[in-house]
Amino acid sequence: MQAMKSKSFVLLLSIIFILVGCNSKSGLSKSDIGIKKADDNKTKVVYGMSRVDAEKILGIGEKSSFGYDYEHGVKVLYRDDKVAGVILDEETKGIYDAIGGTKIGMLKSEVTEIYGEGYLSEEAGNTNLRYYYDTVKKSFLKEEELAKDNEEDYEKVLALFIEFDDNGYVDRISLTDHRMAMFLR
Repeated sequence: MQAMKSKSFVLLLSIIFILVGCNSKSGLSKSDIGIKKADDNKTKVVYGMSRVDAEKILGIGEKSSFGYDYEHGVKVLYRDDKVAGVILDEETKGIYDAIGGTKIGMLKSEVTEIYGEGYLSEEAGNTNLRYYYDTVKKSFLKEEELAKDNEEDYEKVLALFIEFDDNGYVDRISLTDHRMAMFLR
């Protein structure tokens, strides 16, 4: 009887660890830097994709001072005609979501449930969130840990910026490498 209780307890603990592990974000990859159609997980625009392929999904973009603007509030930033960043605004709600799980209209608590609170960079008095992930070290970074030497190294760090409206709901998601975030190139 005792052995059966022990096995049941171990099984229960295993299930809990699996569920907790599934709900926590262990990192980011360049394939997370992108968007997908809200109703179609296969239709994606991701980091490194050619502009030609991105526009097969988004349509022809209009050049702006901040990259290219597409229908439904999607903005794409290109480097050498490849996707280096994507921005979702309020108009994208229900049409496009970030691949990593963030969506326009989420609450801050839902975002930190995905990415954690221990990794975010948050300025005093500013409710917006910034996450940085080093793809070489395979770890989240605080802003003060970001390399400041070589601009090329900035491409090894992924940046996720999330802005909230006055009611605490996500109204802008920016997914880029740190080079694009810093220099817009």
